[in-house]
Amino acid sequence: MLEQRVHQRAGLTFWTVFATVVVAGCGGDPAAGRAGHTVAVGWRAVARAEESIGAAERDPGDEQRERQVRAARGALASAHDRLLEAERVVQIWQDTDTGSMGWTTVLPCLALALANLRDAMLAAGLPEPEELDTAELMAEEGPAHSCVERHGRPQ
Repeated sequence: MLEQRVHQRAGLTFWTVFATVVVAGCGGDPAAGRAGHTVAVGWRAVARAEESIGAAERDPGDEQRERQVRAARGALASAHDRLLEAERVVQIWQDTDTGSMGWTTVLPCLALALANLRDAMLAAGLPEPEELDTAELMAEEGPAHSCVERHGRPQ
């Protein structure tokens, strides 16, 4: 179910980014276009991670590996939730031209969720999708504050 939603989101986000580029080319905020692109790359990374984690779940190993794969699944769910949040913020930014405040608030948590997903996948011995590294780097280009500062606790 999550896999199907992730692949649907990856496709929908392509069109969101396309519309953002068109709007940015017509005088829209180019930063909103970059934010939309970050979300699109994030969805592609989550889709690839889902494929890898799903394959590992279908081929169970010993108890430790199963725990590591479950941890990777949990990190995937967290990254998925952060991407949904980021996508909503970008959509509001594009629709209302409210500026980047919402984006700068969600971006550190997105970067942390993507880093946690990468770490969990590596701990489980799963290949790291190239898109995950790219999405994480793009998300880290944001403001210097941390997700902890935003929520008062690690996410």
